[in-house]
Amino acid sequence: MVIETPYSDSDFTIEWDEIKEVLSSQKFLVVLSGGDRPLGSVRSINTTGDLRITLEDGSSLDVRQSEVTSLDPLKSNFLGRLNAALDMGYYFAKSNNLQQFTTNAQLGYKEDKWQANASVNIVNNTQDNTEDTKRTQADLSFKLLLKRGFYGQVSSKFLTNEEQQLDLRSSYQLGIGKFLLNSNSAAIGLLAGSAFTNEKFINDVEPARESVEAFGGLEVDLFDIGDFSLYSKGTVYPNLTEEGRLRAEFLIDLKYDLPYDFYIKSSYNYTFDNQPVAGATKGDFIFQMAFGWEL
Repeated sequence: MVIETPYSDSDFTIEWDEIKEVLSSQKFLVVLSGGDRPLGSVRSINTTGDLRITLEDGSSLDVRQSEVTSLDPLKSNFLGRLNAALDMGYYFAKSNNLQQFTTNAQLGYKEDKWQANASVNIVNNTQDNTEDTKRTQADLSFKLLLKRGFYGQVSSKFLTNEEQQLDLRSSYQLGIGKFLLNSNSAAIGLLAGSAFTNEKFINDVEPARESVEAFGGLEVDLFDIGDFSLYSKGTVYPNLTEEGRLRAEFLIDLKYDLPYDFYIKSSYNYTFDNQPVAGATKGDFIFQMAFGWEL
């Protein structure tokens, strides 16, 4: 458990299974290991690890303390349910005056039954005797939380990538997911569905493409490793309308928390297409080191 106070440089951290008693009038979104997400206040009912969650309708739910995998305070006002992060990075090499600027921003909103998230990642490269290159990626998603760890998700992804000759790839996706593991230290989820994808290319190297894809992805979130946290996601897109075409995306983020909500993060992002257009590479990756702040 992490407790943030206005008078300390760093947060207090307590091993959850070592806490003997819990008592709070604060409303929490409680995530249980079975996937249920009750909303209410929490208190201990004995010293053997049993908790009572008092729900908004006045009823109660008794659970074992070990069943609680997440305890998020859910404030009643709009700003209290927002989370945001912004980080920036800069790289310079004397050879050919190579410079790279990176910006990454994230914004999320959480209710007890649904979540919405938006993110944008921008990479600019400049170098002597070489044209500037730019890569921009934006994601929007809406997740409806269901029972027993299932969830439905609607999302859209947008990518501009000069390395792969993409003026714009827009993908609109509908899927259903399931948390395979939801513990005090890790969350692992599986998501599958279908996507409608539209691609426009730089300098009209090829006509625009429209296709229907299936997709399947695995998401891993490790958050009980001290001040470190690790997030990874891999997704494959077998094409249903272009024979033999396969795309893939892979992301891994490693973050180290600093005092006052600052952090340092390293990221690796890889995209693959086995049937790229003429002049484009099959695979492209970016590696970023950034310094940021989160709300």
